[in-house]
Amino acid sequence: MKFSLFLNSRKRPTLLKSFLFSVLTSTKNKKEIEVLVRYDDDDKETEEALEYAKFSYDLNLVPIKGSRPKNLNASNNETVRVSSGENVFVCNDDIQILTKDWDETALRKIEEYKKEKNISDD
Repeated sequence: MKFSLFLNSRKRPTLLKSFLFSVLTSTKNKKEIEVLVRYDDDDKETEEALEYAKFSYDLNLVPIKGSRPKNLNASNNETVRVSSGENVFVCNDDIQILTKDWDETALRKIEEYKKEKNISDD
């Protein structure tokens, strides 16, 4: 897995679906990404939006349901622990990815940076 996109969402199903759709339409190699969505166990709106997206969008979607965390950092830490991507992006449900083939561009830029800074994958 090349990329893990993760975000927290709470009771904003329209924004969440819009974000997920933007990932779907702008990503070239969908099999190389996972989208992890952390939501609270009392949030039925987000749960329903994720169920819809799982059946409607061709994405590797990983819902993470849990009790409401103390703060956003605790939630982010919980989510990143289960991610499997080599590169992790923290997102919000109120953004849209508009750059076509962003994943290929990001990989190219990461590789250029590693080469410039003499960073190996070992």
